[in-house]
Amino acid sequence: PRTPAIRGPAIDAATPLNLHTTLLAHSLITRDSSEDSARFSMLKTFRPSATEKLTRSDENVAVQTGHTRHYRDLALGTVADLFGPAQPERVAHLEQEHDNLRAALGHLLAEDQLGELADMCLALYLFWQVGDHFTEGEIWARAALAREHVPPNPTTRARLLVVAAGTLYARTRYAEAVRLYDEVILLARGTGEIGRAHV
Repeated sequence: PRTPAIRGPAIDAATPLNLHTTLLAHSLITRDSSEDSARFSMLKTFRPSATEKLTRSDENVAVQTGHTRHYRDLALGTVADLFGPAQPERVAHLEQEHDNLRAALGHLLAEDQLGELADMCLALYLFWQVGDHFTEGEIWARAALAREHVPPNPTTRARLLVVAAGTLYARTRYAEAVRLYDEVILLARGTGEIGRAHV
């Protein structure tokens, strides 16, 4: 199932700018500007207390859900460009957002949204290869496959195995990769999706 559409409190367009201005004025966040964009980061010393306050607030679920949805959509919306001339630019963008992407994957895993996690892993597969993050896909795939209380359905399992096998193959662990690919083929035949069990 898709992540539920949970909305936070409505705010006007000026509120985010005012909040960022106030936080910058009090040196609670920093701003990194480039030619065409600006990024804001929270100071590490302030982050634990801010996270604790968010966790205890009524807005926590809405904020986490919105964050996860945004970065899931970023991953899924970028995948096509990773196979074309825009690849360097897209890889650089995903690299910049890698911690946020990891946080989204972690939230999907914690909420047992394994189908969406598999979709994100497949979308990020080439980025992980090109960006020299060879173990990343295997880590997330194996974490999802280990969820014994809510095991992934056959289609999701096959997709997770494709990601894990691909990262193993890229690291020349061919025998392990082949074993996982063999299971993918069996699962794909059983679900009638033999033509879709690929990256």
